[in-house]
Amino acid sequence: MSSNYLEETFEESYAGDDKPKPRAASATLEIDVPPPPKGPEFIIPQKLLAEVLGTFVLVWFGCGAVMQSKYTGAMTGLGQVTMTWVLGGALAVYTCGNISGGHLNPAVSLAFAVVRPTEFHIGLVIPYAFSQTMGAFFAAGLNYYLFSAAILEFEAASNSTRGENGLTFGGAFGCYWSEYMASTTQAVISEVTGTAMLTFVIFSITHPTNNVPASLIPALVGVAIGSIIAIIGSLSGGGINPARDIGPRIFTSLAGWGMYGFEGWWVYTLGPFIGGPLGAMIADGVLRTNPGS
Repeated sequence: MSSNYLEETFEESYAGDDKPKPRAASATLEIDVPPPPKGPEFIIPQKLLAEVLGTFVLVWFGCGAVMQSKYTGAMTGLGQVTMTWVLGGALAVYTCGNISGGHLNPAVSLAFAVVRPTEFHIGLVIPYAFSQTMGAFFAAGLNYYLFSAAILEFEAASNSTRGENGLTFGGAFGCYWSEYMASTTQAVISEVTGTAMLTFVIFSITHPTNNVPASLIPALVGVAIGSIIAIIGSLSGGGINPARDIGPRIFTSLAGWGMYGFEGWWVYTLGPFIGGPLGAMIADGVLRTNPGS
């Protein structure tokens, strides 16, 4: 309970020089002011559901845009796809950020557990990651249903047989690095760099010493996601999120691609899990560290 104290001073004056003027009397009036209302306290199942739904929104928009480019040709160029990732990322964080924190990414959850353990307990990393992967899996399933005819037409036009390789779902579901990557190691480094950039931005704009309004954070996270994909999307695929990659891969393995659905999966898990904490450490431990502490 916080209180405001209002102090009033009353002075009396008497007419005439023969009457002494009494000393000023002071009175203190205490007024109890109720504290500002607190936001709702969400329980862990609500937070996990929020991560499922938020990741679903992210992947449905983002990977849906890739499908429009890959299977229908309705979107052309990397710019249209990345702009959809920007909007999808922002909308996803706006929908669930005040409930679960809006991580939507196991690498982001791990970064918070490692760098800001007082804000996010490490015991929640696995439940969050599972929920995020479920959200991505469900989004992939809906996208597959919506684009099923376009996918079949694409396979026929490219003379590809499902189950012989994973190239027909590359990017639209799970990620694949392109011929511009000289090696698998270069693809991993690309994903490390992209994810580190993502968490560097997230931890910088959410740091208590920064003055970014809370209402702008989801939009800026979306801008970060889209900007990173614009740079490395045509190189390593711009996964930067293990759930966004592995969830759709699980679905494609069940939809006829078999074990090809997991081809190269480790690049998009190892890279982000290294880059996520790295970017957060640079933001909190290097850029905004207090040299006097």
